[in-house]
Amino acid sequence: MKLEEFGKAISNGKRIKLLSILSAGFELSLEDCFIKMVKLFPTIHRESVYRYLELLTNVKIIEKRYNQELKLITYFLPKKSLSVDFSKEKIIFIDS
Repeated sequence: MKLEEFGKAISNGKRIKLLSILSAGFELSLEDCFIKMVKLFPTIHRESVYRYLELLTNVKIIEKRYNQELKLITYFLPKKSLSVDFSKEKIIFIDS
């Protein structure tokens, strides 16, 4: 991933908080994420949380998949560590 894409994706404090929530290692639904975010930011809207999740998915920081058991889409953070390669201007995610 390019440094610019990564920088834009995490340039918002609420998106960073959402990553922190997902870093607990659980797969969470949009509803779960929204409930946790409302506790931190009482005026946040469900649509905003959805947009944050999709933006983070599009730049491949988080992943989403359909959970057969729950019958809904869940989001998760596949790698909790990263490395910055300034010579190549890239972010490299590390298996944790």
